[in-house]
Amino acid sequence: KPEPASGRAISKCAMLKEDPYKMVPLDGVVCLVKPLAGWARSYSSVNLPGSSREAGRFRRAVCGGGKHCQNLATCVCCRLLLPSAAPIDSGCTHFREFDLRGANLYNSKLDMGDFSGALLDGANLRSATLHGANFEFTSLDKAMMDSASANSKTSFEHASLKGASLRGVGLSSASLKHASFAHADLSQSDLSGVNANDASFVNATLSFASLTGVMAENANFSLARLDNAFFSGGNLKGAFFRGADLTGASFNDALIEQADFTGARGMETASWAGYMGIPYNAPPSILGCPAAGCASGR
Repeated sequence: KPEPASGRAISKCAMLKEDPYKMVPLDGVVCLVKPLAGWARSYSSVNLPGSSREAGRFRRAVCGGGKHCQNLATCVCCRLLLPSAAPIDSGCTHFREFDLRGANLYNSKLDMGDFSGALLDGANLRSATLHGANFEFTSLDKAMMDSASANSKTSFEHASLKGASLRGVGLSSASLKHASFAHADLSQSDLSGVNANDASFVNATLSFASLTGVMAENANFSLARLDNAFFSGGNLKGAFFRGADLTGASFNDALIEQADFTGARGMETASWAGYMGIPYNAPPSILGCPAAGCASGR
């Protein structure tokens, strides 16, 4: 019978081997569950989604370490999210909407994992491999992802990585559409060939980053540090570079049609050879255009 939640710290729960949809407490504590609506309740033993009697009543259960699991049947996978672990080797790939804030996943192999809609704010994913992983609509604010690696099948579409540390990250050809990297540090990162259409890099740091061949239509790089960044061959149509630092950056062979460079700094030191399109507020003398303005690339 349910008892009122006591408010005590709950962290240790385990699954019953004979019933993958039941959870029992360890060390005399109780297991908290979170209903779809209403107050949280505590149970000494509780059925969770997957059980016909309780189906639909509860959305998440508290797993070890206070982590929330989408369903109890995969709750055991929570314990495989550890430094240098490889959850996929144990068949664990579904972490959709899990609460993994602050988790230590350093050097983990998270390939093909589904983390869509999950909370990974402040998590440590340094040197993790993310090949084919799904982080769509995932919150990774202030996450630490330095030197992590992804591939063309990795998606961060609509994800939030505000203030995240991604120094030296390898995201070549990944999908970053509509993602937010505001105030993030992507110094020396490899973003070559990524799809960053409509993404936000406002106030981000991309010093010495490679964005060769990037697709970044309508992306926002306003106030970003782009010194010595490479946009060569990229599609930057309609992108915003307002107030950005472009010192030593390369836009060789890039499409900058309708790109907005209002107030951008360091443009005179950037490289523009072979650029295409007519940008907004780019001084003709810097781009090598006639005094009347830029009609096309040169």
